[in-house]
Amino acid sequence: MSAISVNLMRDGVIAALEAALPDVDVLGEPAAESQPLPYCYAKLLEVRQAQERGNRFRRIHAFDVQYTEEAPSNESLHLVAEQLYETMLTIAVSGGTYRSSELKHRIVGNVLHFYASYVCHVVLQEATPTLMQTLEQEEGIKP
Repeated sequence: MSAISVNLMRDGVIAALEAALPDVDVLGEPAAESQPLPYCYAKLLEVRQAQERGNRFRRIHAFDVQYTEEAPSNESLHLVAEQLYETMLTIAVSGGTYRSSELKHRIVGNVLHFYASYVCHVVLQEATPTLMQTLEQEEGIKP
């Protein structure tokens, strides 16, 4: 497959969040009970891949960025969501830029859930066939 892996996309999202929210801990794994607030958890919801043509595939990475703060209000969570709409529109991964195909947010139980999906195209590397010059010939008589 191509050089873009699931973990590279995940790392790109985490790096974008760290740049946008410098005073917030950005986690790639679920938070422990003792995690100080505020924090942000970048959860990879799912990865889908569909074949397009020949050895080309379309891969979609869907993320749920969960933001929690100590005394959340709807106003403060919506302000963070506005900031994430700008930040998560494009992310840098392995020297390339990927644009989000869908951004949305909602607030559930004083936690901001910000959803972002990124599409990348993947090309399957075909094995190179063995050339005639490299084949070995053997002789023998069948019994």
